[in-house]
Amino acid sequence: MRRLISRVFWIVIFLILIAWLAAELARADSGLVNGGFESGSGHYPVAVFTEAGDFWFWLNPGEITTPDGWTTYHKWSNEYAQPEVKVIPKAPPYLDPPRVRSGQQALQLFSFYRIHDAGFYQRVELEPGWYLLTAWVHAWCSCYNDPHHSECDPWDYWQAWQYVGVDTSGGDNPFASSVLWSNPGHIYDVYAPIHLVFHTGGGSATVFLRSWVKWPYLHNDMYWDDVSLAQVEPLFLPSILNSSGVQNDVQISVQMDVQGVQGWTFNCTGLCTQVNTGRLNSLNVHFAQNEHEMQGCGATVKR
Repeated sequence: MRRLISRVFWIVIFLILIAWLAAELARADSGLVNGGFESGSGHYPVAVFTEAGDFWFWLNPGEITTPDGWTTYHKWSNEYAQPEVKVIPKAPPYLDPPRVRSGQQALQLFSFYRIHDAGFYQRVELEPGWYLLTAWVHAWCSCYNDPHHSECDPWDYWQAWQYVGVDTSGGDNPFASSVLWSNPGHIYDVYAPIHLVFHTGGGSATVFLRSWVKWPYLHNDMYWDDVSLAQVEPLFLPSILNSSGVQNDVQISVQMDVQGVQGWTFNCTGLCTQVNTGRLNSLNVHFAQNEHEMQGCGATVKR
């Protein structure tokens, strides 16, 4: 009987510990609103940036409908087009192929026979610590009208570039050097996640979604859904990154604002570069999935 009570006691302690670890690994979204684009939308002012560095807000964006809580931005020149933007429903013609990953709505940004460099940003207030920014995205880039396949003749795999980023100083210029960007995604036809892990000393920060296309295909469409921002414990970052469930090759960047975090040391094993210094600006982690197994790099953090 005593042995049974002892086993039950330790099982309960184990379950409590697991629940505590889960809560520490992924806390509630940190101030980010409307990450699934399920709320309203409107013709809000659009931030326009020129290649010369000029900037203005376009107050009458016309064919740009921005989801609540976000600001649309785009680069403007003779080469770069103003994209069209709209929140799309989980209804025809967005069911086949599915353009909404979860919920009832997603976000579409696209251009016809033009290239674009554009996206969305949102300012948030963060406590000091480490954060995991994730967005799900895919492109349909095609010279033809079959929505199930990205294709052209000749086809360029590097046609679509997708990023998530953050400016821990709270700036709202996506082209500023203060923005930390993830490694680019080249994700087509089916949703997959892009991740960025970063550190901030707290205060205002700006989250960015960005897409860029290389050639003026007939269809250059981007679909975004399920953007999340969660505070995480640095010791457990490898577990979070390895549980992303990616189906294709994906680049994951680990970046941080080094202000206020001197003294952190990083040890890497596997497919990433060994880092021996006490300060680190960025650490790129590549997860490659082959037919049989997932390979990757784990990073441990010590104070």
